[in-house]
Amino acid sequence: MTENLEEVVRGLKEAFENMDTDRSGTITYEELKTTLARIGSKLSEAEGKQLMEAVSSYKSITKA
Repeated sequence: MTENLEEVVRGLKEAFENMDTDRSGTITYEELKTTLARIGSKLSEAEGKQLMEAVSSYKSITKA
């Protein structure tokens, strides 16, 4: 179980680093939009902003 959790955390950290293209330690809306487009997501601008707001409501999207 712990091994699986560590793998999930590594994967999330890698995903964060891939999105944080300016290496600021935060993910901007533009970085999120670029990443989603790169993986083929067809979210509208409104949906992308909703996603950003939903995630930001838990805690700022920053590198731990």
